[in-house]
Amino acid sequence: MKQQESKNRLTNADLDAIGSLLDKQTSVLATKNEMNLKLDNLERNLKDYIHGGFDMVMGGLDDLVEKLDVRDRVEKLEQEVAKLKTTH
Repeated sequence: MKQQESKNRLTNADLDAIGSLLDKQTSVLATKNEMNLKLDNLERNLKDYIHGGFDMVMGGLDDLVEKLDVRDRVEKLEQEVAKLKTTH
């Protein structure tokens, strides 16, 4: 009967092995949490990069539109000057 009882008890080595397995499993969970934080950070940086690129492109388009508007004004003024030259 004593042999049966000793088989049902955990030894210190058994407890150490269980603790080691739990440590390994928890370290994987910590790594997953760290990965989630890194992914969130990466996503935020990517969004900032895309928004910055979009703002830069829109600024370039605004400058282009402004230059085209100035070019149209200059062409109209040149046409008016040409008309004034022909009438005088």
